[in-house]
Amino acid sequence: MRPTMQRPPKKFVPVPFAYHQEIEMTVDSLTNLGSGIGRIDGWVVFVPFSLPGEVVKAR
Repeated sequence: MRPTMQRPPKKFVPVPFAYHQEIEMTVDSLTNLGSGIGRIDGWVVFVPFSLPGEVVKAR
């Protein structure tokens, strides 16, 4: 058997962005309630009143 390489777990960052930091992202899809969904640095961001394909600035 080959030895399994285990990596140390990633540190969890509970707050990915500073308070009121403005981010720019592309909306990938919609939720079942109509909010836009995008991803930044592995975090999922929900933006209401947006459509897939839009580039939005969100806070």
